[in-house]
Amino acid sequence: MKTDKEVHDEDSDDQENEIPDCTPDCPCFACQFARAARGSISDPQERLEPWREGQLLKNGWYTHFGSSGPFDFTATTRGLERYGHRNFQIVLPLNRGLILSVLGMFVEHVKNGQRFEPNTDVSRIIVNNNIRLLSAREDGVNVLRVIFPDNQGNLDPGSMDKDLAKQHRKLNT
Repeated sequence: MKTDKEVHDEDSDDQENEIPDCTPDCPCFACQFARAARGSISDPQERLEPWREGQLLKNGWYTHFGSSGPFDFTATTRGLERYGHRNFQIVLPLNRGLILSVLGMFVEHVKNGQRFEPNTDVSRIIVNNNIRLLSAREDGVNVLRVIFPDNQGNLDPGSMDKDLAKQHRKLNT
């Protein structure tokens, strides 16, 4: 699996050894880290650790982005264990702002005491459609995979758009 920095660098034209900003106000973790820690990166994971710890202290969570190829994208919350809840995972390579918004809505509900269970459909996260939560494993840890509907609102892999049905793959890896 690629590191956070490698995933971010694939989206960037900057080939320097700094973590580049997508835009001056990009909210993703790598851009926030880059603005806070300008300079060369000898060990990106080691340099990101203080940022992660700071986010856990400040917000109680952060999002880890990873990829092992063009069809193996993941964005997973970290830190929800402190609330007695599974972390959330998105496997569609969507816009980072959308990913952070959806995950942030789930996290706020959890921080306010709501509990989400696998195999349930959730409304009021995206407009006019439900999102399904399925049990999945990431690095040996149980997470709730967020399944987005296709344009017709289908959530079942047999009836939804074939590209979006890929969200149902590798639930137990």
